[in-house]
Amino acid sequence: MNRGKLYSWAIIFAVLSSLAPESSATESHINKDKILQSLDWLQNQDFDWYKDNIPFLETPDKEIDATYYYRWELVTRHICYGSPASGYSLTEFANRPFWSGAYGAIACPSGHQFNEIRWMHNPRVARDYLRYWFRTKGAQPRKYSSWLADSAWAVHQVHPNKAFIIDLFPDLVKNFKGWEARHWVKEMNMFWQTGHDDGMEFNINSRQTKDILRGDRAFRPSFNSYMWADATALAKISALDEDKELEKEYLAIAANLKKQIQEKLWDPKRNFFFPCRVGRKQIKRGMLSRPTPSPTKVESLPAILTGVNCTAMCPGPSIYRTRAMNPRGNS
Repeated sequence: MNRGKLYSWAIIFAVLSSLAPESSATESHINKDKILQSLDWLQNQDFDWYKDNIPFLETPDKEIDATYYYRWELVTRHICYGSPASGYSLTEFANRPFWSGAYGAIACPSGHQFNEIRWMHNPRVARDYLRYWFRTKGAQPRKYSSWLADSAWAVHQVHPNKAFIIDLFPDLVKNFKGWEARHWVKEMNMFWQTGHDDGMEFNINSRQTKDILRGDRAFRPSFNSYMWADATALAKISALDEDKELEKEYLAIAANLKKQIQEKLWDPKRNFFFPCRVGRKQIKRGMLSRPTPSPTKVESLPAILTGVNCTAMCPGPSIYRTRAMNPRGNS
């Protein structure tokens, strides 16, 4: 299957997921047992779990349906009950690699995981997982890029609970300040990150350095977009808590990040976002990534994430939707 159709699926799946609460009235008309029995490839045959925990979906496209339930099966494979103190968390891998934190959790996929588990009927797993990152010994919320404040707000949108999110708020602020302390560069008004720690090892940019696994520090459009999302979420939680000063502070941080990303990381000639080099292993200080041999064919994942997941960042024509819906991919 080509990448264009995969992107189309991703967008359609996101839209369908956003409609899940509205579909609860019609869900009673869906024959859940019939759907589950038709998915004979599911490794997890605990049909009661699906019926008790997830919104059911039925569309005219069986491939979309299969993708939807496959994603939920993956959730069942990665839910982990750590201890009575930590509650539920999620793993990234079936095993627990040495670079994972307590109970096998890794921050890198957490934002995607929250976007899925927030739709569970019972919010306990999502809320436990949010608390896990800040209140469990051995958790590593800043070992890899993540957007935990935005994730907390996303969970709140599906399962509103003011007391819970306000209680979590000091942890979210502390986490943001932790990123600022280590990754903020005042001269550029942006955050730096390496490709490896951005979850994108062996990328086009790292291959332009001597360390092809990690690459060098760079002002990456992906990571700065995550921090923009977190600042925006912190402003919304501040408003919920009726803290006008803090709301104003984080709105200003978010506005600045958006401005810097658009002005410094957008290449109008290539109609794409690119990382900006920084550090001793750079080719030229402050330069955008080198053009690839065929820039219309080979595109960086940070740019795709920034364009698709944070469309508000795009200062030029919204080329991402066009490319995503193109059945031939980016050709």
